[in-house]
Amino acid sequence: MEPKKKNLSPEESLSLISEMINNVKGEFQQNAFYFLLWGWTIALASVTHFIIILILVRHELFDKIGLMSFINWGVFVLAGIIIQYSHIAKNPVRAKSLYNRFFKIMWQIAGLTIIVAAFICLKFNIYPTPMILAITGMATLITGIVIRFTPLILGGVLFFLASLISTYFLYEYSLLVCAVVIILGYIIPGYLLRKTKSNRDV
Repeated sequence: MEPKKKNLSPEESLSLISEMINNVKGEFQQNAFYFLLWGWTIALASVTHFIIILILVRHELFDKIGLMSFINWGVFVLAGIIIQYSHIAKNPVRAKSLYNRFFKIMWQIAGLTIIVAAFICLKFNIYPTPMILAITGMATLITGIVIRFTPLILGGVLFFLASLISTYFLYEYSLLVCAVVIILGYIIPGYLLRKTKSNRDV
């Protein structure tokens, strides 16, 4: 004999959905560390890249810009990866929900897409900043909408606007646009997300 299925009232359904969203947000708040880690990594890499270009242009070492830019980003990304996996090793997550797995896969695919887009842009001699900002904006906006966190939603919209705005700047100055939008749309929401977690723990 099959068990009877309980029909939920509209109020119970809304309450269940709200509870699920809060649980998802609570799980994602644990990942605020990664927003801050990669936010500061990309912001600092953008600023140092800008400084490197200015120095090399001033000394007319134009042929060194490509190599030094690659080394700059390589060092920062490698440092970010090492710090990330050190954090994971010290703070293992025993159980992951479907939503947590979804966010992890989505950001991994977004990261892979950024790498592919960067290589394509370099191949056709196009500066990649607008593409990178647009891809980051997509992932940030989706995250904010799913967990219903307004700072991330606004951050995602800001990334899309900055993607368009950066097309009107020379490459080196688009790096500064990238650094500013990363701080406003990624790092600040990361701190707010971590603060929300602290408030929930009180």
